[in-house]
Formats: sequence, structure tokens, C-alpha cells
Amino acid sequence: MSVKDVATVVVAMNIMCEAEEQLKPLLQKHKLSMNEWLVLKVVYLGFVASPSEAATYLNMQRASVTRHAEHLCNQKLLDRLYNIEDRRTVKLTVTSTGNRLCKTILAKYPNVINKMPDRLDDKDKHFWLSIMNAKNI
Repeated sequence: MSVKDVATVVVAMNIMCEAEEQLKPLLQKHKLSMNEWLVLKVVYLGFVASPSEAATYLNMQRASVTRHAEHLCNQKLLDRLYNIEDRRTVKLTVTSTGNRLCKTILAKYPNVINKMPDRLDDKDKHFWLSIMNAKNI
């Protein structure tokens, strides 16, 4: 990996941390950690259907995803559906309460993106704007 690649990764991580900081008050209001939100979001968006798929998709340990899913189930945001023939097989589904919450939080994303340049230092801001400009091409 070149120095430029490492620098790009560091800047991207700074941007991700800044986005997380902007979402943190909203997540705290709903008693969610960032990782719990990520699990809920990927199920809501239909990217994954099982804890194993979520672990792979999010690059998390399966035990962590299971713990996050447990918390989300306790909050009535996710349901676990067990296969009748094999109870080890679990499918995650978002409840109606979870659907409403996901829509609320995802509706804040444009605001997070629009505020991003104001919250970054010059180097990171340049990188962010180059990403956004490339996306619009």
C-alpha cells in the first residue's frame, strides 16, 4: 500500500468519524449505538437477512451482531424468525417501529452530508469535495 493509499484511508476514516459524531445525538435519543444502527440499517435496506450475513457485510464478529440484534429485538426494532426445520437458521426482519425509526434517521443523512465540509479541516474537506464531485459526474 502506498503512502497516498494510507493517507486516503486515514482521511476517509476521519470523514466517517465526523459523520458518526453528527448522528450520535439522534442515535442516543433512540438508545442506539452506532453498531446497532448499522445492523438495523443493513437489514432495513435489504442488504442482509441473517446475523451471519450482517457480520460479513459489516465486517463484525458474529457474536457482536448477535448481541446488537438482541438489543434491537428487545427495543422492538427487529424480529428474529427461526426456521421451523432448523432453529439455528435465523432471519432478521425490521418491525413497523424499526421501519419508522430507520426512515427518521435516514432522512437526516442529506443534512449530515451537506454539513460535512463545514466540519472538516482543509485537507479532509478537499478530499470530501473531490469524492462528492466525482459522484456527480
